Amino acid sequence: MRREHADQSKRASGKAGSNGGKALRAAVYGPGDREDAVRLLTLCGAKKRVGMLPEAGSARYPENKAFVVREDADLLGIALLRQKEFHPFGRYLEIVALPDCRVAEIEETLMRAVLDEAGDRALQVSFEESDRSAAYLYDRFGFVEMRRTYRPKLRLEQVILPPEEPAGSGEREAEIRSFAELAGNGEALDSLAELMRFAYAASHEANPPADFPVSVWRTFAQADDLLNEGSFAAFAAEGNEALAFACLHESENEQEAELGWLGARSGCDALMQSVDRKRMEYVLAGGFVQLTAEIDDTDPYQRPLLEKYRFETSRPLLTYRREADDVSKKAEPKKEGRT
Repeated sequence: MRREHADQSKRASGKAGSNGGKALRAAVYGPGDREDAVRLLTLCGAKKRVGMLPEAGSARYPENKAFVVREDADLLGIALLRQKEFHPFGRYLEIVALPDCRVAEIEETLMRAVLDEAGDRALQVSFEESDRSAAYLYDRFGFVEMRRTYRPKLRLEQVILPPEEPAGSGEREAEIRSFAELAGNGEALDSLAELMRFAYAASHEANPPADFPVSVWRTFAQADDLLNEGSFAAFAAEGNEALAFACLHESENEQEAELGWLGARSGCDALMQSVDRKRMEYVLAGGFVQLTAEIDDTDPYQRPLLEKYRFETSRPLLTYRREADDVSKKAEPKKEGRT
């Protein structure tokens, strides 16, 4: 949820009828709202959300909808509902309101309209941990925290890799190859894509991806921003069965690289450590100054990296979700007071 910083006392007094205003009502967004909506999103620092306006994807995503709250001719707030093809089991929500003295009423009015529209579909929303007002709003309407996403940085001058541990007697024999070596090997790429699908699903159990064919997942193994010489996969000694992988991506800053997906088949954790080490060796030898990452606390493969490499601490992005069973309940907030 986005808004310019509003005084907490103004939020507390944002009830129906404050400042002599009449009760607010939400209306379905229409083409005539676009100009004001773009202006409001820009003013509130959410210009990137213009792409979520319904007409932007109406043909491909007919379930994209929006609601607006106006007072006379002034647009005070907007709620955006977006469908994602990759995660179809719910809709993504964004509420943007002007920092008016009635901001709490604006948000609650929009939320009720959203819940009435959602029906039996789950809702999901992300916001910065520092936005305590957003957490308060979504908690009141039955959302629960689902995930924390950290976006840390690591100065490579601080990294010293420990000696590599010898392979254990029970570990599978494997051959480690860079992604660059996989070019033209369709069997190996398909196996890698299947493993990527497995690892991604393991870290997104609450909101699983769609059941795409392996060809779709293969695009992630051949993404344009991959550093193919610095991304590695371990394959069974005989054949092209992928056992573990570690991706490395380009960054907008040439002196940075970004850690990507990491994963392994069950029982292949040591191989995952090996491909991760190969990735780090490439980064340290490649003249990069800094590493970035985007790590979910629900990801069993990447989460340990936060401590392993001593990333700088960062405040997380919070993701809240309201499940379908809750959405069908009456769209009224909890009555407890602010703490």
